[in-house]
Amino acid sequence: MVGTRLGTGCAVLSALGMLASLFFLGGCLGFSSDGGDVRMYTARGDGDFGATQGGVQDMGLARELIENGRVPPAEAFVVEGMFSEHDLPLQGPPCERLLCLRSALGIAPTLEGEPSAWLQVGMSSTIDPEAFEQPALTLIATVDVSGSMGWNYGGDSTPGEVSRRLLRAVAGELGSRDRIAIVTYGSSVSVPLEMTSGDRQETIQAVIDGLS
Repeated sequence: MVGTRLGTGCAVLSALGMLASLFFLGGCLGFSSDGGDVRMYTARGDGDFGATQGGVQDMGLARELIENGRVPPAEAFVVEGMFSEHDLPLQGPPCERLLCLRSALGIAPTLEGEPSAWLQVGMSSTIDPEAFEQPALTLIATVDVSGSMGWNYGGDSTPGEVSRRLLRAVAGELGSRDRIAIVTYGSSVSVPLEMTSGDRQETIQAVIDGLS
């Protein structure tokens, strides 16, 4: 589900932009950072299942920082993450294409009391999650290793450590048909991991662990 406010001069939601970001690592699957699980959002009662846009899928980082007694940065509170933690399906006829869009419109004031129109866009697909075979993936990860990332500052909430956890999670999903390379940049550019088969997990994870 994608929600957006329709304000003056802002009445168009780009379906092409959503399509471009939809098929990342799991096809039409929604990914959660909550333990690294892959989650599919099922539409109720119409025989197909929901798909999510790419990008942030939950508020896991903000919740984790709060539980550890830290104050999350403002960037950790994102509308996409808040919406994606809730199942808000849109009713409609069964989906008969690779990607189907459904919409709903509502009128409600903003927190400031300003009258506004709100558009909800739901996405579903005919892909069978039981039979879906993920296509081979070639991934080149560009990683900032400059001092501002705090790689060696300790703790698990610095940008460097967040990047490390993300790389570990993504690399851990790769198989023998996939390939990955890592390029680092800061004061200089280097390639600590040349293009490598995804089943060489020991080599890949060692390079990720060694980023600093």
